[in-house]
Amino acid sequence: MLKLFGLFVGIAIGLWLLWRLVDMAWYLWGGLAALIFAFLLVFFVVYLLDRRKVKEAEAIMADGS
Repeated sequence: MLKLFGLFVGIAIGLWLLWRLVDMAWYLWGGLAALIFAFLLVFFVVYLLDRRKVKEAEAIMADGS
């Protein structure tokens, strides 16, 4: 139960930091640039996750041969 609580707290802190980063971009660059910045952050995270899945799939294919 404590691990689950810690996970929720970690996710909440991460989301808060992400929100502060986008909010700072909004303040410094304006709305459109902040929106572009937020999309780039999301695409970067998705790219990292996809890259990890590709490496896992390559390892499975190499073991299966």
